[in-house]
Amino acid sequence: MSDSDGMKEPYYQFTISNICENDWASYQINIETIEDSTEETPKYLPEKYIKANLSVGKDSKVTVKLEDKLQVEKTIDEAVRAYKLLVAKLAPGSTITYDLRLWMDEGVTMENTDAMNATYESKISVVFSYMEPQVYLADKIKEQASKDENVCGDNGIVEVSHADATIADIDYHTFDEKLNNETVKSNLKMTEYRYCGEDPNNYVTFNNETAGWRIIGLVNTPEGQRIKIIRATPLYLKLSWDNKGLNEGSSISSWGSNDWSDSRLQELLNKGAYYNRINGNCPTGQNNATTDCDFGDDSETPGLTEEAKKMIDKITWNLGEYDLPASNTKSMYNYERGTIVCTNSSLTNPRPTLWQGEVGLMYPSDYGYATGGGSLGRSSCLNFSLAAWSSNCADVDWLLNKSSSQWTLSPNSIRGELVYVVETLGHVVYTGDASNPHAVSPVLYLKPNVEIAGGQGLNNENAYTLKLEA
Repeated sequence: MSDSDGMKEPYYQFTISNICENDWASYQINIETIEDSTEETPKYLPEKYIKANLSVGKDSKVTVKLEDKLQVEKTIDEAVRAYKLLVAKLAPGSTITYDLRLWMDEGVTMENTDAMNATYESKISVVFSYMEPQVYLADKIKEQASKDENVCGDNGIVEVSHADATIADIDYHTFDEKLNNETVKSNLKMTEYRYCGEDPNNYVTFNNETAGWRIIGLVNTPEGQRIKIIRATPLYLKLSWDNKGLNEGSSISSWGSNDWSDSRLQELLNKGAYYNRINGNCPTGQNNATTDCDFGDDSETPGLTEEAKKMIDKITWNLGEYDLPASNTKSMYNYERGTIVCTNSSLTNPRPTLWQGEVGLMYPSDYGYATGGGSLGRSSCLNFSLAAWSSNCADVDWLLNKSSSQWTLSPNSIRGELVYVVETLGHVVYTGDASNPHAVSPVLYLKPNVEIAGGQGLNNENAYTLKLEA
């Protein structure tokens, strides 16, 4: 019988309950084979011919063949063998109802004589075990956040309201059929949680780099809120954002293009040597010039591990531009999510307002929201133009790198090769041609089911460690 036909068979239904008030429970569902040894000539259907499915309503959870590799220790006295079907967990006070279906695998033929006129009898067993309470990183961030937007709080986390944000009408549905504009607008107006100050408790071990990444915050995306992290130190200090030659791809000059969707740096981070954890070439200088980059296992700047990639969410990144020196932080947040793009007459196509991918860079507003405010106060810093920030705002901003200017993700729309840069003195400027050399610190969003495995966010020995929800 085919699997599709098997799913039409009658089912046996059973319910599992966790009666604990506070503790999660881990459970394993087994199917245990019953054979009556008192029969004189028993003929039982070999389990290797049987398919089993567990579903919750119309949601199929698992379909397996009862093979030796699934065999586990039996718990029912009259059983002769047991097979593991599913391992899952259940919240305190919760119940879940499963439907079990069994059928003979379609690979069984008339030549399998041991399957003819045979019977199969079984019982379901559920083995429970205690599990440590789940702590999602997103919940931890919310719990520790200061409710006063002007005060970073003891752990350096603050709530940031975007209720009055001006979110542009962009046809997200065309870009991603799962999105629609009204949902996106709601997502981008949600309250965020940002780490701020000179050295907040936002260190995280990720990509096998102990305390090598830091949490920007629980940040709004078109898909909803996600934890956004940045590598604590740059990969390299002198890389180009893009360095395609004249009339190559989206480039209309010899200084590269400010279209992130086909930028050389974007390609390096999302499908090149960094993404694949190998040695390779990095863009630096005009006309596709490169330098050797080491992203291997033993490098001080290792690329992404396969385990790390499993935690990264593929997100819709906004690429809205601005045509003047950087405005204040809240205004830049709006522009980044807006529709202003370069419309130079030499462009074959206008710059995109959206890009979907895994690894990007920080926005100017990420840098702005990271200030602690210093003697001026955080409110004043947030209202000052980022292009004219004083040391009072910049010196208490943990995203400032006083040794090297840093690329951001945001283009400037005056010309087709300008990109905003955070300078070492703390100003956000747009004089950076895409081919210029600046520091690159990868930024990414974590999947929403990332849990805290340990740590408290402190540097080095006590950084957060992460795991994916089982």
